[in-house]
Amino acid sequence: MHILAIKNLEKKEPVRKTRKTSLNKAFSISDLEDASITETNEISQVNSLQNILSLQLISSKAQLESSNHERGGNLLNKMDSLLKDSLLLKDTNRNLAELAKLANTQRDRSENKELEEVLDSIELRAAVELAKRMRK
Repeated sequence: MHILAIKNLEKKEPVRKTRKTSLNKAFSISDLEDASITETNEISQVNSLQNILSLQLISSKAQLESSNHERGGNLLNKMDSLLKDSLLLKDTNRNLAELAKLANTQRDRSENKELEEVLDSIELRAAVELAKRMRK
C-alpha cells in the first residue's frame, strides 16, 4: 500500500458560498431550486397515490381469484355429496337444491385464464348433473 505524504496542513481561508444570480433579475437560482422541490414533492405524491391504487387493484384481483377458487371448491363438494347420497340411496333433494343455488349464482370473471377454464368446466359438470337429476 502506498501512502501519500500530506503537505501543507496550514489553514487556508474558507471558501465563501455565494448565490449566483441570473443576468435577468426577474428570477434567481433559488427560485428555480424552490420550484424543483415543489415539483418533486408533487411527483412524489402522485407516485405514492399510484402505488396505493396498484396495491388495491392487486388485492382486489387476489380476493376475486380466491372467491372464485372457493366457489369452484364448493361446487365440487356439493357434487360429491350428491353422488354419495345417491350411492347410499339417501334423499338427494337438499344437496340438489344447494347445488342448483350455487350453480345459478353469477361469478365475477378474473384475468386468470387457467382458473376461468377450470371454473367453466366445473360449472358445466354441475349443469349436466342438475339436468340429469331434474329429468328423473
